[in-house]
Amino acid sequence: MRQIILSVMEVPLVLNISYNSAFELFQQSDFPKFRLFQSYYVRADRLYEWLTAHGLGSYCPQQWVDAFGQKPNHKKGLD
Repeated sequence: MRQIILSVMEVPLVLNISYNSAFELFQQSDFPKFRLFQSYYVRADRLYEWLTAHGLGSYCPQQWVDAFGQKPNHKKGLD
């Protein structure tokens, strides 16, 4: 399977969130980002896993749900 890599500027377009919200995500210590030269990126599958683990799976595009797993209906497994 081909890996999809998103830049910090692409995440808000994919998730339909503001740029400020995307930058806040990338500042989270447990967010699965990586740095390449001067920019930050995240793999789409890791972003999907992080969002679903934090009860934010409803932000994921349907194509990700089809490719990576099921979109959760509630915050399953979160304490």
